[in-house]
Amino acid sequence: MKKLKLLLLFIVVTFGFVSTVGAQRVSPSTKKKVKPLLSPKTIKAEPKFTEAQLSSLRESTAKMADCPGAFPKRVAFSVRGILENWASSSNAVLTYQNIDLNEGQSWFAQSTFIVPCDGLYTFTLNTMKDNYTNDITSYLTITTGTEIKRIEGWAWNPQGPARTTGTLTVLIPLIRGQMITSWIAARNNSQTATLYYHLTGNRVAP
Repeated sequence: MKKLKLLLLFIVVTFGFVSTVGAQRVSPSTKKKVKPLLSPKTIKAEPKFTEAQLSSLRESTAKMADCPGAFPKRVAFSVRGILENWASSSNAVLTYQNIDLNEGQSWFAQSTFIVPCDGLYTFTLNTMKDNYTNDITSYLTITTGTEIKRIEGWAWNPQGPARTTGTLTVLIPLIRGQMITSWIAARNNSQTATLYYHLTGNRVAP
């Protein structure tokens, strides 16, 4: 009987210790706080087109293709670019030298997608930097008339003398005539040896 009492006492003490440790582990006061993800420091100002870029976009808009038809008629594009020896801390428009796909004929001026049909669209921007000492940020904007607005989110390539990649994917409803453009910003005017980038977009629903 004495041995049974000692065994029960041992179980109670052990259970209490484990419960105390468990409570400490889940206690809000001991939880590690996670810092919220803030807007990258590389984006120091809102994007703004130059007069030459605005003129090019006006010309492109005048040539805007007709909508190829109701969904699921395809509207899609895929473009690639290389930027060498680039150094700037300001926002710059990414231009793409290679067009792999342009269904709907809505990619213009090596830099901008002009929406031919109302609908839900998805876009993916991939970037890879080479031998770069500071971080870079790339992002997308939507232009409606003369108003330009940055789409939430960005592709970020962290600092360091190594190849790094960044990816941004968005899903957004658009109307005919709106424009999607990709941008880049670097920190402290540091120079990149080479930057490779790839942008795709397509209509996925009416």
